[in-house]
Amino acid sequence: DNKGGIIWNDVLVALFAADVLETHPGAIIMFNTLCSRVVVETIINKGGRPFMWRTGHSFLKKKNQEIKAAFIGELSGHFFFSEDFYNHDDGCYSTLRLLSYLGRNNLSLAQAVADLPRYLSSPEIKLGAADNLKVALIEKISLILKNDFTKAEVISDERAGDGVRLEMSDAMLVIRYSQNGPYLTIKFEAKSSERYEELKQYLNKLLKQFPEIDWSFGVNVESLK
Repeated sequence: DNKGGIIWNDVLVALFAADVLETHPGAIIMFNTLCSRVVVETIINKGGRPFMWRTGHSFLKKKNQEIKAAFIGELSGHFFFSEDFYNHDDGCYSTLRLLSYLGRNNLSLAQAVADLPRYLSSPEIKLGAADNLKVALIEKISLILKNDFTKAEVISDERAGDGVRLEMSDAMLVIRYSQNGPYLTIKFEAKSSERYEELKQYLNKLLKQFPEIDWSFGVNVESLK
């Protein structure tokens, strides 16, 4: 932003949702399972209807043929302004939409982000897991998460698709296997630094139980240490 702060793509999804809902009140906003709770809370706060679906822009676009969302966004940076633009992602159009939103509301980017719900969020973490092992591995991990987080809302149905997401009042975590590479993807967040550290240590201990995971291969692995 204008102060040098890093903005993850799911925070941009929240800003784009706020933008779209100004002209399409009550619309459905679709996002993928890796997105922060900032997205859900922003959509609800702005009077929209949140709809979460499995990760992968092809899955989201196909689902949108059914639900007719006004906007679709992913953590990976795919943004679809389906109600106002062609149903594909375009970086130039997304940039102009962001600038238009900031201009209409007389906000800097830092101010716009500060107005959103606040979570301390990890980056998207990738850990090595062979293609022939990753599906069974997620099944084993899912069972442990369900047993360890009995008060959480566990999302492991078709909305999650290839993993599991846990929703808590003050936190979120998701673990899934990649559709196109030999790795798992992890993301977690919390309202407080204490809760964030607690989740990080939990995930580190949990994942190190499985010899199928290759800690020497991945992205942002240090965020779990």
